[in-house]
Amino acid sequence: METRSKVCLVTKELSDRVFGLENPVGGNIRMGELTFTVIGVFRERVATFGLSDIQRDTVIIPFPLMKYYTGVDVLRTLDAQATIPKKVAGVQHQMERLLRSRHPPKRITTCKRSAPS
Repeated sequence: METRSKVCLVTKELSDRVFGLENPVGGNIRMGELTFTVIGVFRERVATFGLSDIQRDTVIIPFPLMKYYTGVDVLRTLDAQATIPKKVAGVQHQMERLLRSRHPPKRITTCKRSAPS
């Protein structure tokens, strides 16, 4: 991340469509004017029934790289997952403490749950 390497993670579906049966790791994928090196393939652990920001053809790039190209240093959404639904409130609390300890109070607008506790 420090070198702003143009790397990415791709969904399994996108990997299958672009690379077929080949191993995509180390391969290149072009998005717009930029070419990225694939460093991994991922999938969501559980089905979210369309409620996730992750779609079939999702590509994830490091935040510092996105910031470098867009000039925007703001995250609008930060997702975290708890393996046990009862622990979602605890994860939310930990995320709030972490964010508030590192950012001015007016920079954080809301911390909310998207899963019942």
